[in-house]
Amino acid sequence: MLGWSCSRQRMNGVLYFLRRRHVKCDESKPYCQKCIKYAGSCEGYNSKPRAKRLSKSRDATEPPKPALERAPLVFPKKINECVFASQAEQEYFRAWCRGEGLGGGLFLQTLLTTSIAQLGFEEPPVRHAIIALGCMKFALAGNFSSAALTNAKTDSLHYMNALRHYCKSLKLLQQSTPGKRSLWNAMVCCILFIAFEAICNNKTSVIKHIRCGLAMARQYITAAEKPAGELALTSLTSHSMEHEIIHMFHRLDCHAKAMDIFQPCEVGSAAFYTDAMAEQMCQAMPSTFKNADEAHRWLGVMRFLMNSLGIHQAQHPDNTPADNGAFLDESSLFTTQDRCLARLLLWSRSFQPLFDNIRTFNYTNPKEYLRLLYLRIEYLWTYCYVSTAKFRIRGAVYLCTAHFEELVHLIEKVLAFISLTDPYGEGTSSCGEAFAIEEGLVLALFIAAVKCRDHDIQRRAVDLLGKYQTRNGLFDSRECHALAEWNLLLEEKCVSEQLDEDEYWNVMLSRRASFDEIQCKLYAR
Repeated sequence: MLGWSCSRQRMNGVLYFLRRRHVKCDESKPYCQKCIKYAGSCEGYNSKPRAKRLSKSRDATEPPKPALERAPLVFPKKINECVFASQAEQEYFRAWCRGEGLGGGLFLQTLLTTSIAQLGFEEPPVRHAIIALGCMKFALAGNFSSAALTNAKTDSLHYMNALRHYCKSLKLLQQSTPGKRSLWNAMVCCILFIAFEAICNNKTSVIKHIRCGLAMARQYITAAEKPAGELALTSLTSHSMEHEIIHMFHRLDCHAKAMDIFQPCEVGSAAFYTDAMAEQMCQAMPSTFKNADEAHRWLGVMRFLMNSLGIHQAQHPDNTPADNGAFLDESSLFTTQDRCLARLLLWSRSFQPLFDNIRTFNYTNPKEYLRLLYLRIEYLWTYCYVSTAKFRIRGAVYLCTAHFEELVHLIEKVLAFISLTDPYGEGTSSCGEAFAIEEGLVLALFIAAVKCRDHDIQRRAVDLLGKYQTRNGLFDSRECHALAEWNLLLEEKCVSEQLDEDEYWNVMLSRRASFDEIQCKLYAR
């Protein structure tokens, strides 16, 4: 925004006026809608431009060393005085916005702690949900273990404040007038509620919020003025906040289904896109991704389209007769599997030039470096997941050993690099206790620890789960480490009993890790 001011300074008898100056948005319109757009910038906030630095060429395996410097999030003073009832609420709100070890990880941090925070200034339900998360950060003091959570529930005033603001947000949503704005607020709050319940280790509530969020996202798409197919294609290239929220629900849906936490047919996620729309979306994929953000969005879309494999197996579980009396049709399964693999390989071809570029030249941005490594890790375990039909095809599981080895090797590099640097720009140098609403590395390590058929690779994955304690969505590294250790003991027992391959395989299938929605616990059966 440009403004003009008059200056009556005279030089050599000439009147100079209409001097040009910059005007910050918050001087005249503090609730500017432009400040809410995703990844946007505004002169009303003091953000220092990053100086471009050139780095010398280095070995492809050597990670870049400079740490990021993130400018603090600055809010106008007048807004703070208007929306917060007390200084404590403001501190809780800022605790979430700082995002230190709490938030969206490598990809969703800006959306959760900046874009949604700006929306919280205007919408009281969103604001109270953010304050509740800030209270939980003070209550747990950076320790997300079960013992710390138990102590917080009994002794912490911050935990009581968190529950109070959580309930306040729910009450405001219930009292809001039905409409597009209230639906939008409910979708944003649902994301924050998922983070809150995941921190509290209430997996049943997390699942309910994911289901509710998917239903609201479907309703939001239905109520849109554009046709569903056009909106789906637009959402792939648009960086608006509403499209980011919808894609986030898709990723959470895939997260919950990754280890059969609930069956895909119960949610009906395939109703989002028809087969024709899915093909249009695959054809719209660029031949080469511009950056990690674009690659991350497209990978989430491809994984969401792969739900057809899980739906097929949910309708025909373990070769048992279906409602029509027919048994599992292997040809139909392989057709569905081939279609899912083709979509995944299509993404891989578009991602490979970007990944080769960082391996050859090495970005000076450590966060971008880690993002690309993370995407490669997510692709590897997703490929193993699909190519083995959810780890049920015996020969395919053995063929994935090389993929598991690369996966564990990349995770070792990522964790070692995070422990030495500050890729999140949070002023910390530890990758220990942290929480992220996205999948992170815990699920990938857990899959390698329990599904890989190479004992050495399994052992490395189990050790990493025990060494780096963190929480990624529904998966706690402490729980996964205990299950993986028990899994290794069972396998060693099978080897000592000298079981033949068929018996050995049946034992492995019978003790798959599962999730009990009643007890809210992961267990090995």
